[in-house]
Amino acid sequence: MRSPVAAPNSPMRFMAAAGTQAEEILQQALKRGDYILIIEGAIPTKKGYGMIARRQMIDIGREFAGKAKAIIAVGSCATWGGVPAGNPNPAGLQGVRPWRAQRLESGNTLITDYQRGQVVEVDPESKQVWKKTGLSRPVQAIRLEEGNILILEQGANRLIEVDPATNKSVDVVKGLNYPQGMSTY
Repeated sequence: MRSPVAAPNSPMRFMAAAGTQAEEILQQALKRGDYILIIEGAIPTKKGYGMIARRQMIDIGREFAGKAKAIIAVGSCATWGGVPAGNPNPAGLQGVRPWRAQRLESGNTLITDYQRGQVVEVDPESKQVWKKTGLSRPVQAIRLEEGNILILEQGANRLIEVDPATNKSVDVVKGLNYPQGMSTY
């Protein structure tokens, strides 16, 4: 969030709010829940390596991600950790893991995690409700009206329908040519 205060000698540059003003703006946005969270840079996952206002960056990220309308990762560090996430990586730097997420009518979120090869459903408190692992580069998951989940696997060139009650595939469409995503109407 940027304040409308112009930088000296340039009407095109803006200065970000700082200190108490920045915290007030963030808390107002968190209460409203009408924001898009934009992450730039890798996220330190080990305590003591990334702090803002005496709080761990990972904790702040989790708090704001839970109520965001959307999360956008900008750059290689934010998407997959970038070069800083390479060994030895003492800060445990990571990018934003999910590839895509869908907010369900129940308030739960269906998360497609490309890097870990899984689709996870979490409740509004981020507690896991359901998980399908062992997928090959999933790029999108959609909950169908009857409750089953469609998962598009780029690595396997297929679309599978999974029954979350049994975690078994009920239908498979193979032979897709490098699938990228699905649309819902």
